[in-house]
Amino acid sequence: MIQVTCAVIFRNKKVLIARRGEHPHHAFQWELPGGKIKPGESEEHSILREIREELELDLKIVEKMKPVDFDYGFKIIRLIPFLCFPKNEKLILNEHVDYRWVKWQELENMDLSGADSKLLSQPENQNLLEKYSR
Repeated sequence: MIQVTCAVIFRNKKVLIARRGEHPHHAFQWELPGGKIKPGESEEHSILREIREELELDLKIVEKMKPVDFDYGFKIIRLIPFLCFPKNEKLILNEHVDYRWVKWQELENMDLSGADSKLLSQPENQNLLEKYSR
């Protein structure tokens, strides 16, 4: 199982989603940004590194959310989410083709990757999203 971290980044009561480019898997889908944990790396260090690499954002981790396991058919991942706030306002897309700040309720209408959709459907995670969007 591949260990992957993702960031649920809140700003002004909205969540950041990023759109993948023409990748072999999940092309042009929206996602919560993040990536694979490197050997010997902590989950927290992984998400901070991934977001710095992908978006040039520095984050403040608020809390860990409920992880989910997801089988894409060609790989199984454990998606480990962190609720975060950006420390800086400007972001730069280094791996994605677009981004949006959306209300968390709008996420269910987006073409999200399967693991992200499952993660956002968990009641514990929905409660946290509701709490931070007030």
